[in-house]
Amino acid sequence: MMGKKVLPLARKVEVNEAGLPMLCYSWDPATCMAVQINYGEDDYIPTHWPPYYEHETYLIDELNSRLGISREVRGAMELYSMNGEWPTSKQELSSHKVAKKNKSAK
Repeated sequence: MMGKKVLPLARKVEVNEAGLPMLCYSWDPATCMAVQINYGEDDYIPTHWPPYYEHETYLIDELNSRLGISREVRGAMELYSMNGEWPTSKQELSSHKVAKKNKSAK
């Protein structure tokens, strides 16, 4: 399909008590599919967007931006969905960030 790509409608998403959004969009490099990550879930949901979205990760950034989600928050959501340990408060989220910094400093 030629021409301008149209993103799905975007709205600001709710933020939970940990300060993370209830959902964000990401990219699964194994399947080249856009996926939705939901807070608290250990997996993601394929978006089933049209195939012409493949390999266009800037669209994920744009959609998350429209939702009010930064790349840093998206990265955190990706990590938490992979390891299954979701923070439940801002204090827990802060301690996860400190632990991450300590690991990277070594």
